[in-house]
Amino acid sequence: MPKGRSFDGSLSHVDGVRELAVPGAEPVTTMDLDRVTAVLTSVYGDVTVHAPRKQPVVRMGMYRSALGGVNLAKLSMSTASVITGSCFPYYSVVLPARGETGISTRDASVRLDGHRGVVVSPVSPARADYLSDDCEIVTVVISRQALESELSMMLGRAVSSPVRFEFPFQGDGDSPLQQALRMLTAELTDPATPAKSPLVSKYLSRLVVSGLLLGHPHDLWEELTRPAGFQGPRAIRAAMAAIEERPTAIVTVGDIAAAAGLSVRALDDGFRRHVGVSPMRYLRQVRLERAHAELLQSDADQTTATFVAQNWGFDHYGRFAAEYRQRFGCSPSETLRRKQQ
Repeated sequence: MPKGRSFDGSLSHVDGVRELAVPGAEPVTTMDLDRVTAVLTSVYGDVTVHAPRKQPVVRMGMYRSALGGVNLAKLSMSTASVITGSCFPYYSVVLPARGETGISTRDASVRLDGHRGVVVSPVSPARADYLSDDCEIVTVVISRQALESELSMMLGRAVSSPVRFEFPFQGDGDSPLQQALRMLTAELTDPATPAKSPLVSKYLSRLVVSGLLLGHPHDLWEELTRPAGFQGPRAIRAAMAAIEERPTAIVTVGDIAAAAGLSVRALDDGFRRHVGVSPMRYLRQVRLERAHAELLQSDADQTTATFVAQNWGFDHYGRFAAEYRQRFGCSPSETLRRKQQ
């Protein structure tokens, strides 16, 4: 990230911890290890924090601003290691600000510097090693639903598995992501802009997500950026829209065919050719995504994973749970309980 752009906020010391200013956000500072773990978990999902043996105290400061499916955070850490759980549920862009920080997954490891960050995809546990007492990083944490829904709209088809981004992120002030982040910061710091309103928050978060998708290579990059061509027959698009609009009202493939004005055979052939899956498989993917979103937003004291599954048309919980784990890397009940951990 170019010096002096986007995330240069006021810096001050509180209780020996350097605070990092994200516009519109409230600071959190602590030296209590349990509190450090709780705050980091609230942003990055379940984590374990390891303090160095010779210095069993971890100092942390954080500013965080939440906008829809995107969390913008500035984090300061003393020497420590932070390891995510096996069910890492987010896409995370990590950009360096100061100090020495290493980020690693099962497949790669990168030392952050002034020109290089990383994009962590939700495909394996991740580890952050803060190697000096003055580490400062900026993170853009994007929910799977927000990114994959945006990508589905951009591609005109369902995205049925996690997107794998290239790990290293080369700083470029003119990339779509950097431009989106500068716009986000400008909007948040403008007192005349209602950046916390739902409509503005949704617009800004989608701008950041699309900036990442267009500005950093991933395994669907070629499909996304190739010249626009045939987008599929109108009838198939109508069928997809019907599924998206009322997924629980559709019972059989005949319902979808009727909405599209096609025979069942023509519908199935069109979906397999232009969408890549059968109509009923696409319906199941949509229901699975909606169930996932409801589990993320629900309170484990008020509902159950079984109830959510049934609410989205999954009558056999065992099959739902197996498919859910394959899709999201954890069980439905683990997702539901995450908010309370």
